[in-house]
Order: sequence, then structure tokens, then C-alpha cells
Amino acid sequence: AGAGGMSFDQGLVEWVTEALEPMGRVTMRRMMGGATLYLDGTVFAIVTDDGLWLKADAQSDALWDDAGCP
Repeated sequence: AGAGGMSFDQGLVEWVTEALEPMGRVTMRRMMGGATLYLDGTVFAIVTDDGLWLKADAQSDALWDDAGCP
């Protein structure tokens, strides 16, 4: 890891924060090598050095699979 152990794209976090602003407040908690993102206090994604990973449930997982997303 680099200085401070941060290896995620802060610009991506800012983009997500702005994009979801109509839905609520996005906050971030740093973790080793990345960050956990919350929407109004509920975890919805993590950001790592290889991208944005959205939390899924059985219903949304099937939708992501149908769309060809990992």
C-alpha cells in the first residue's frame, strides 16, 4: 500500500456521492486499501483499488447477473 494505505479512487467516491445526492447523504469510512460507502447510514458499496463494488441481495444479484456485471 502507498502512503497512508489508501489505494482507491477518491474521484470515484466523489462521483458516487454527487450521483446519489437526490437519494440521501453518502458518507465514507476508510478501511484497509479502500473505503466503505453508506447511504443515510446503510452500507451499500465498497471502493477498492479495482473499482466500485455494490452490495447486492438475491433480487439485485440476479439483475446484475442478467446485465453481465461481475
